[in-house]
Order: sequence, then structure tokens, then C-alpha cells
Amino acid sequence: MGVILSLFHTVRNRNRSSQPPPAPAVPETHELDTLHASPTSAPPTATIPRPRLPPRVFAALSSRSRATAPASPAGVPAQAQALPAARAAPRQQKRGMADDASYLSFLEKANAPLGGSNEAQASGSGKKGFKTVDEGAKVPEVIRKAIEGVVYVSDADEGFEGVSLGTGGRGMVDGESFADLIGSPDGREIEILDISQWDERGEYKSIVDAIRDATSGGDVRVYRVPRGATRVEYWVVGVEEGEEGRLVGAKALSVES
Repeated sequence: MGVILSLFHTVRNRNRSSQPPPAPAVPETHELDTLHASPTSAPPTATIPRPRLPPRVFAALSSRSRATAPASPAGVPAQAQALPAARAAPRQQKRGMADDASYLSFLEKANAPLGGSNEAQASGSGKKGFKTVDEGAKVPEVIRKAIEGVVYVSDADEGFEGVSLGTGGRGMVDGESFADLIGSPDGREIEILDISQWDERGEYKSIVDAIRDATSGGDVRVYRVPRGATRVEYWVVGVEEGEEGRLVGAKALSVES
């Protein structure tokens, strides 16, 4: 009995050793896996057949997986399309003053005195400025010498101009009457100031003294005449002896910004 069992085990072991080794397991894949797989070299795998997808579903999945690139216009190379749009015609920048001459002309017009020329002032026909001298009248010599080369300090630094206006014997008139003398449209805005209110530090004492000399030591007053939002004219005058009661003195423009 023992001999028989020994022979049986020997035969069985021999059969097992003669059988070929089992084949390696092959991973299962599906159609969707192969559809989205990257095109890299990989060892071939077996595909287990499964129920196929409907044609419409398969076509939809295939269109999503494809990388779509924008088509280039016919006849236009890709490098030409990549050129930046900034190569279009450059935008023209706005320019201000054309040149230095134009700018200087602008400054001269902005700083031009409002009184106009002396001839226009003497005749009373100046359109921009007020009348400062009656036709045929003269500014006293002492006043003309005192105001020569003197400017009234403000944002404009304008020079003084001589004044000689007849009042018909009225002498130092009120604001509305003074507006009629110089041709101002509104005398209600004209103020009459003392010298100390106009020249607190005595910077123009020489002009005030010259006016007192021309008026034989008479009283000197200042008419403040507005010319706009920031421009004011100061008329420093006294009454000259005589039947006409002529106002003589000087006036200057001030820009008070």
C-alpha cells in the first residue's frame, strides 16, 4: 500500500512540472480608455469586446477630444497675423501753442493795458479803456515826471497813466458822477478811498506828493473802479484850482487774483 501511494505522488509531481507556466494577466481596457489615451509608445494590451457605443454618442465624444485650432485666413501667413495692432498709423498728439512767437503774442495780449493808446484816451474814443484825459487837456508836468517809470505792484505790475478830467466846477465828485466822467457803465460799484486805505506802506508817496503840488496842497482821494472779477483800477486824483474844477492825477491797473 505504501509503495502505491509513493508511485502516485511521483506521477502527479511529474505532470505538474511538465505543464507550461501560466500566461501573465492582461489588463482590461475599454473603448473609452483607448479613445482618450495619449499617443505614446506603450506595450500592446488586449481589448475585451464590450457592447459598442451608439454612433452619435461616439461621434460626440470624439469631437470633444480633438484639439481644435483657429483657422488662418487664406493667403495670410501666421507671422503676419501675429504682428501687433500697434503698428497702425500713430495717433497724433494735440499741440498747444504753435511756437514761441505765438506764445509771446498771447502774453502780450493778456498783459496789454486796458486803457488803450494815449490818443484814444485823450479823445475819449477808446473802446477797451476809460477816458483819462479830456481832448485838448494836459496832465500837469509835475505829475508826469512823478509817474514816469513807476509801476503799481500787483499780479500785473502795470505802469501809471496821467489823468486830467474836467468836472464843470464840481470838484471831487461822487462815484456815479465819476463814472460819467470816465465812461464807466455803472458807477454804483465805484468806491472812494483815503490815501492810507490805498497805500498803507507809503510806497507811492512821491506820486501823492506830486498831485498835492499840482493842486496847491489840495485833498487827494482814490477812486476804486472794478473792471471785472480780478481787475481793478485805482484813480489817484486831486482837484486843480480853476473854474473847471479839473481832476488831475494818475491811475493804475491792479490784478487781484
